[in-house]
Amino acid sequence: MTLISWQLHAIIAQDILAERRREARSARLATLARGRGRTIGRRPSSEARRRRLVAPARG
Repeated sequence: MTLISWQLHAIIAQDILAERRREARSARLATLARGRGRTIGRRPSSEARRRRLVAPARG
């Protein structure tokens, strides 16, 4: 591999990690709000539940 492709991979990896951190943070906030009987955002609860089940497998 060339140096450029390594740099590209590093940039993409950082982007993916940042995205996962953002998703994890928003999921935590949504879970806390749900505990108080409130949902953040317009996502149906069934989809939110499915995303919570899928997230650990990706992370």
